[in-house]
Amino acid sequence: MVEISLSTGKIREMELADLPALVAMSEEEEVRDFYFVTLPDDLEKFWEKRLSGQLEYHSDDKMFRDQYFLPVDLGLSVAGMVGLNIEPFSISPLTFPKRYYCRLSFLMGKKYHGNGLAEEAVRAVINYAFEDLDVGEIAAVCLVENSASRKLLERIGLKQGGEFLSSEEHALDRRVIHYNLVYNNF
Repeated sequence: MVEISLSTGKIREMELADLPALVAMSEEEEVRDFYFVTLPDDLEKFWEKRLSGQLEYHSDDKMFRDQYFLPVDLGLSVAGMVGLNIEPFSISPLTFPKRYYCRLSFLMGKKYHGNGLAEEAVRAVINYAFEDLDVGEIAAVCLVENSASRKLLERIGLKQGGEFLSSEEHALDRRVIHYNLVYNNF
């Protein structure tokens, strides 16, 4: 079970009880415009799918989780979510000792924007991925026009890569910037 302490709350496992808060956040215009360019038809089903898909078995591990959707829990409310999608590295362990590559995503409810909570949460989850999940590299993509998230990623240490058109269903044909961070540079 994942539980990471923050200065004002914690990051923990996603639960069914979190769905209403995540749906409500996803419907906020400021959040929706940067996380879901094309809003799913049914946001509750979208989040239920993420909750139910968190465990996946792989032949090289007894049980390997390839998805983590971790709510930022402030006690009485869920402020946001940090997601990790993990894949095995294709690099030789002799040249790169870590086993996994990870894609990072995050969203924060509008009333929690601008207070440092997103940065603290994302930084804590990146540290967890590097220290506890054997992740060697973390990547993120961000819409070009989402300057707040771009600045957050850069403050944490992710390096800007190329700019391209997204092929992700929820951001199809939108301009995005690729960021990455290698574990020994964090």
